[in-house]
Amino acid sequence: MKKIKIDYLAQPTIGLNQSGMKTQIDTLFEYFKNTDKIEVDKYNIWKSNKPDIIHYFGMGEGMLTLLQKLKENGCKIICSPNHWPIKSSFDKILMSINIKNVIYSNRVTKKYLLENADLFIVNSEAEKIKFIETYRVSSDRIKVIHNSYGSEPYLINKCLFREKYNILKPYALMAGQIGSVRKNQLPVLQCWKESYPDLYLLGGYDKTPYGKKCFKFIEDKNNIHYLGFESEYEILESAYQQCELFISPGLIETPSLSAFRALINGAKVCSTNFGGAPNEYFSDNVRYFDPYNKNEIASTIDASLKSEKWMIDFEGLKKFSNYSINQEYKKIYLNLF
Repeated sequence: MKKIKIDYLAQPTIGLNQSGMKTQIDTLFEYFKNTDKIEVDKYNIWKSNKPDIIHYFGMGEGMLTLLQKLKENGCKIICSPNHWPIKSSFDKILMSINIKNVIYSNRVTKKYLLENADLFIVNSEAEKIKFIETYRVSSDRIKVIHNSYGSEPYLINKCLFREKYNILKPYALMAGQIGSVRKNQLPVLQCWKESYPDLYLLGGYDKTPYGKKCFKFIEDKNNIHYLGFESEYEILESAYQQCELFISPGLIETPSLSAFRALINGAKVCSTNFGGAPNEYFSDNVRYFDPYNKNEIASTIDASLKSEKWMIDFEGLKKFSNYSINQEYKKIYLNLF
């Protein structure tokens, strides 16, 4: 039986940082590269590729011409938008314009995908509802596959993180690109008290006005420390296993992979209540706050730091394992043919 050939494609900047999108692509690629019915690759513009399916992550980044050519050559397009659907005024106008009369831009690529993608895969039921409301895409063109929490936790040297960064006292963690308004770290930094354990921030830094505001609080407080981007998997796992609290304050998360890793490793987690995380992923395993309410963020963090570790339903979380989630992708890939 001939294998179905699937190529993964994303915006040209995908390799510049270890984003959740890149992790998702890498995980799918590693899982399917040795399967019997599916052949996978990462799309290479320098080769004469003729995939049966192009699985595109994103909805912009100047990919219009390439997607059009692939579609013309008989390739089916699956799109994982990886963004919370919010239609701007420009988008509303764009949706009514003939695509041939518009300059190539990220929004034109979005329009092309909305009209021509064979299937959209979103990461939560909440995102599906919002996607249909925003873009008027029929529900039969959208499937929900939840994000995986990655590989199963395993015993490692729990002191790796402490040893690398010379951390001796209890600590809390927050991860994400500093400088991104969507990551919403500023209210956490503002409410962090001197009596709290040390807070360590992991992630890249965008030198935006928002990022500079964040850094002012990092520099002014003795118990907040920026460590930069950490790429070593085992060091991250040890960080999750020993932290007093992991905080995920993003305005939209479905959910944060870092928060998911912290939870599956047994850490207490405080999370935004926006996006797909509350009801579909974390359930009652974390404490929630309104990311737009600074007082609620502060009180939730305070209560969580003072509490004992709460019970986590690890058995219930197994439906988000790599194996379970990738089996759902396998069904979708095979059902397109």
